[in-house]
Amino acid sequence: MSLAQEAQKFQFGLHGNIGFPVGEFRENVSNSFGGTGWGLGVNFFLNPKSGGAYSPVLIGIEGNYMNLGRDKTPASAFLPQLKTTFNYFNLGPVIRVVLSEREEGFVPFLDGFVGMKILNSRTQVDNSILDTILDQEYLALLLSTNYEGLGYGIGLGFYRRKFDKEPSDGRAAFSIN
Repeated sequence: MSLAQEAQKFQFGLHGNIGFPVGEFRENVSNSFGGTGWGLGVNFFLNPKSGGAYSPVLIGIEGNYMNLGRDKTPASAFLPQLKTTFNYFNLGPVIRVVLSEREEGFVPFLDGFVGMKILNSRTQVDNSILDTILDQEYLALLLSTNYEGLGYGIGLGFYRRKFDKEPSDGRAAFSIN
C-alpha cells in the first residue's frame, strides 16, 4: 500500500463557483457579469473504509452558493429604493471516484452529486450606510421567494497530491472540476 493511499482518510475543499445559465434561464439573468453567476462552495469527503485502508471511492457532502445578480428600483413617492437579489443554493451527498492510485502529482477524479437545489429571490429596502449609522433603517426583507427541486450533476477534475515522509503531513491541494 502506498503512502498517499494510506494517508487519504478525508478530503476537505473550499472552492469558487462560476455558473453559465443556458437557454430560457440565460435570457432572464441580467447582471453586470454578462449573465454569469459567481459564488462559493464547500465539500467534505470521508474514506468509507475503516483503519485507513485505501479506497478509490470517497463519500461526502457538498454545499454551494451562487449569486446570479440583483436589480434595483428607484425610490418613489410611496416606496424607498428597493433591491432584489437572485441566488442559487444546493446541498446534498456527493461521491468522488479517484481515478488514479498515484502517490504524487496530478490525480484525476469524478464527482457525482444528487441533492436539493434552491433558486431564491429576495426583495428588500436598499438601506444605505448612512441609514444604518443614523438608525433609520426600514424593514429589511419585504419578499422572499424560493423554488426548490432536485439538483444533480457530474464533475470531472483533478487535484495535485503531494505528501511528506510522514502520513500525517498531508498538504493542501489544488483542484479544477
